[in-house]
Amino acid sequence: MRLLIDGKKKYSQVNRLFGVALLIYSVISLVMFGAILTLYFTSKDEYALVMIITIVLTIILAWGSLYFFTNPFRALHYQRNFYKDMKAGLLEESILTIKGQSLDIAIKRGVELFKVNTIEHVKGQDYERELYLLEPIEDLPFAALLKVKTFANVLISYEVLK
Repeated sequence: MRLLIDGKKKYSQVNRLFGVALLIYSVISLVMFGAILTLYFTSKDEYALVMIITIVLTIILAWGSLYFFTNPFRALHYQRNFYKDMKAGLLEESILTIKGQSLDIAIKRGVELFKVNTIEHVKGQDYERELYLLEPIEDLPFAALLKVKTFANVLISYEVLK
């Protein structure tokens, strides 16, 4: 069986990145906040210049916080939850045939995925089904009978049946 996603390994990587991102944000925020307070309380002359510098630093801190929590933090949070759920979740096994791989991007649980069109074989019946990949795979076997493991319709591993 060819493993496409190692949930435990990916979770530990994303969890580490999540912690590092929070640490970097915290250090930068504390340094900026310390600089703002130091400028504010130690200025004896030139109040206007100190106030302008303090206002500029406060605006940079506020916009930086907004950017951090709406982009990198949010993406890492979604990925962390996805891999955590995958690690703890139940994997579904099924037998199917892959029709084609699309470059269309779908967002599921906050993670960007690529669509794969398949035909699932259940009790002599064929059903169309969409699966998702974290990244496009060049050597994905088309028109071959596959035994796959999925989590929330994301392809985790597959085995070519003969």
